[in-house]
Amino acid sequence: MIERYYNNAIEQVWGDIGKSGHNYMLLRYSNDFSVQKLESVNCLKGQSDVFFACHELDHNEMPSAYEPYLSIVRQMLNCQKELDIEQFMDECDVYSLHRPIIASYFKKGVCKREEAIILGEVAYEQERMMNAIANMLMILTRKQPLMVVINRFQLAARSTIL
Repeated sequence: MIERYYNNAIEQVWGDIGKSGHNYMLLRYSNDFSVQKLESVNCLKGQSDVFFACHELDHNEMPSAYEPYLSIVRQMLNCQKELDIEQFMDECDVYSLHRPIIASYFKKGVCKREEAIILGEVAYEQERMMNAIANMLMILTRKQPLMVVINRFQLAARSTIL
């Protein structure tokens, strides 16, 4: 029963992509339920006209930085041909101190920072990083629409909620 409800909801949002402005839906379910096994999720993963990302937050695992948005950006960039990462970061207004970190993540899957962190600037840097990730997603969705399904959103860190 719940699977059919979720399949219908996902298909409804999918059907409205490109037809109306801000497409989003928030569904609430209290039990442990995986959206990865849904029929609609498996059908949409292979589509090329809209980039589909499905992510499960898990209370047994420590989330990665800005999960799942930074990994979605990386996945979308991997689909791009002939992309100059430096030019892309310019277009997205990525803070100069974050460029090596983001470039490292895009190339190796690991964020690596060379400079020391200045504690008084942590809030500023967090805001700049969130803005950069939001800009990256917006710019990438100009080329290809994006649909994101996040299960167990209540487990998201505050920094995850863009």
